[in-house]
Amino acid sequence: MSGRVRLLQIGDVSQIAAFLPGVTTFCGADAECALDDIEDWLDSGDRTGTWFFSCLRGGRVTGFACCDQVPIARGTYELNWICTDPGCEREGVGELLLARVERQLRRVRARLLVVETSSRPAYSKVHRFLRKNGFRQGARLKDFWDRGDDKLVFEKRIAGGR
Repeated sequence: MSGRVRLLQIGDVSQIAAFLPGVTTFCGADAECALDDIEDWLDSGDRTGTWFFSCLRGGRVTGFACCDQVPIARGTYELNWICTDPGCEREGVGELLLARVERQLRRVRARLLVVETSSRPAYSKVHRFLRKNGFRQGARLKDFWDRGDDKLVFEKRIAGGR
């Protein structure tokens, strides 16, 4: 897939808001939270330790990702959001976004990237994506999100980190 990844811009928000309702792993609260996080980041102007990226193809936003530094932990970052327009799934958007996140993390000499997700079957595509891209499951917290819905913590070492 061809595409360009850059820092997310204010003009991207309406396109992201348009495709979020079709993301099957998101409930309404997830979509609202993602948009709130994007708007808070854009409003803050702070680009140290938290980054949002957009993937564009033909001028259209096809996905976004966010990572931020975990307070207190040395060189550890969390991938809070990585989301593809459902019409562009399996076209490499997630890989492009993840590669850009990892490039940024190598620049700041991060050592670890962590993803927290649900164990529900609806998230099986997420689990496959993470494993395919070098993450391993590091922890499982039983019934964290709800009864029968465990929190899975995936981790990936960043080459060249501290």
